[in-house]
Amino acid sequence: MISIHNTIKAFLLLAIAALIFIPASAVAADFVIILKSGAAFLSDDDQRLDGETRDFDHSSNKTLGLAWEIRNSRNVGLGMEYLTFEHDFTSPSSEGYTKTQLYLFSARKYFAMDSMVHPFVGIGLGWGYSRFYRDYDTDRDWNPALQLSTGLEIQFAEEFGIYIEARGLASETEGERNNEFDFSGPGLMAGASFIF
Repeated sequence: MISIHNTIKAFLLLAIAALIFIPASAVAADFVIILKSGAAFLSDDDQRLDGETRDFDHSSNKTLGLAWEIRNSRNVGLGMEYLTFEHDFTSPSSEGYTKTQLYLFSARKYFAMDSMVHPFVGIGLGWGYSRFYRDYDTDRDWNPALQLSTGLEIQFAEEFGIYIEARGLASETEGERNNEFDFSGPGLMAGASFIF
């Protein structure tokens, strides 16, 4: 688990890096929008919430992502990312689903920019918001989130590329103690990048 204190420190470091990054990249910078979809998997399929064990689908549905970033001449991209996904569950007393939304500040380092295929590694820090829907009511909670990612951007043209990403997501939740849904787990995404 990640701690709130460490998340805040990392967030502040990322914010300072952004302040340094933006002036240095004002001359040679690309603005990029990334649209992606895929699957988010849960590390823990059986979670005890409201005193009852609920069996969650391992793979998500309705998984969509939108990111933007500014890439500088050092092939570093800083920006923000929004990701949403749902997991259905069953339990002895009810059925329902969770809807998770992530709001992340992100940084990615791209390699081999002189070729068509650009590998990258990335980190994202921010918050995850989960809504827990069941037959009779809804719970909500916010939790710090950390995302690590790696993948490829295959740039077919100067303004367009295909984006493939594997990621790991960690959330700081109190789990059963505070009835918080733990959305931690790996994921696979693919989509398109538009470079301006």
